[in-house]
Amino acid sequence: MKFMKNITKRDLKAFLLGFATMLLIELALNWGDLERGFKDGYNGGKPYPKEIDK
Repeated sequence: MKFMKNITKRDLKAFLLGFATMLLIELALNWGDLERGFKDGYNGGKPYPKEIDK
């Protein structure tokens, strides 16, 4: 009994399409959390160091 099979272009396309679909669904349903997390991380980061006057 053979368990391994070759991965075809069709398998790869189906996997990539499914991955892209799930990514888009995840982004669409959780956009508010994504935006809030990005803003919190951006605003909570260290401030950019000012240039030292010469």
